Amino acid sequence: RILESRSGDGPWHLLLAGDGAQAEAYRDRGSRELKRVRFLGKVGDIRPLLRAADLLVHASLTEGMSNIVLEAMASGLPVVGSMIPGIKELVEDGRTGVMVAPRDSQALAEALISLFTTPERMIDLGTRARVVVEQRFGLTRMLDAYEELYDCLTHA
Repeated sequence: RILESRSGDGPWHLLLAGDGAQAEAYRDRGSRELKRVRFLGKVGDIRPLLRAADLLVHASLTEGMSNIVLEAMASGLPVVGSMIPGIKELVEDGRTGVMVAPRDSQALAEALISLFTTPERMIDLGTRARVVVEQRFGLTRMLDAYEELYDCLTHA
């Protein structure tokens, strides 16, 4: 609600994809309290959504290495995420996205408003996110890592 009340009538929408244990409760509450939210449920191919998005919000409370965060970054999207293990290892606060404390809806809304009102910053963060993912997780890097592993195993 903070975001809707402070963002005016801009043409933004919050799309929620996924279908976890709390999905029904979130869907019910969101439908009652928010005007600009769409619940998509489980999405088979996330690529069209990433191409249409300006950023990814990943406000998890627990997470491993998140594929969706990597996919968003590889697509050139900045990530607004919870400062928890699994996400904070991928997103560099202020460089490839914005990190907020878990369960801090005020900080999450402020981060989103800040990015929506400075689109050039959002683009800059997304551009850096893509470069970082390419450097750390791109095909060349992965092939080099496998080669190192095989060398290590064969020379042991």
